[in-house]
Amino acid sequence: MAPPPAFEDATYMLYVLGEPGPEVSTDEFNNWYDNEHAPQRATVPGILSARRYKLSNSDPPAPGWLAVYELTSPYVLKSKGYMELWKKQSQYERDLLNKCPNLNRREYKLYQRRSREDYPQRAKDPVEIKKKRVLQTIALEPGAHSDMTDDDFDAWYHDEHLDDMHRVPGWLRSTRWVLQDVKGPNMKEFSKSEMPPKFLAIHEYEDDSFRDTKEFKEANNTPARLSIVPKLGKNAERGYWKLWKEF
Repeated sequence: MAPPPAFEDATYMLYVLGEPGPEVSTDEFNNWYDNEHAPQRATVPGILSARRYKLSNSDPPAPGWLAVYELTSPYVLKSKGYMELWKKQSQYERDLLNKCPNLNRREYKLYQRRSREDYPQRAKDPVEIKKKRVLQTIALEPGAHSDMTDDDFDAWYHDEHLDDMHRVPGWLRSTRWVLQDVKGPNMKEFSKSEMPPKFLAIHEYEDDSFRDTKEFKEANNTPARLSIVPKLGKNAERGYWKLWKEF
């Protein structure tokens, strides 16, 4: 059994959205991911945690599955251990990946982390408890033609929004990330118009009930937030995820 993940050591993240194509069943996709692909990567030095999540809902519609690997540094993805996995890739895996056109592989650098005081202990909770939790992912950036700069956006998030989220009942942790690279199936380059937002926030909650709380509704309706929303890029992404499996 792998040792408990060292969350506080993670400074980089591999974030992979995907789902099976019409030629691959969900069962086959999950069997490959759960029993071959993810377990192999979880053994690579520098990969601190490996988890898969299933989509609950999103806006706009997104691939139904998310894999998150927390890393000690970006160099893990260029390390001998990691590259060997691709060199030894089975023909079955190559064929399956070619049948999954919706894979989206992103690399992020950690920008900010805020956790509840008991989070290190809660990170060791049994999987059955973790499966009740909700991961909220929000990818945003200033619109190309707005007068809001990256610094303006960051100031609002840092000075107001994270404090507001911290007060939401059931909140466990928030991390903020900056996009470093994104690739499509077979490491296809993305065009400028296809690029996801530059900034990603991930908020973790104990269960679904946070969305009905007064604090959550207030956090999303402050004057500052309402003034910022019209200035955001149209490529914003919002999703809610439940843990499927950790490795």
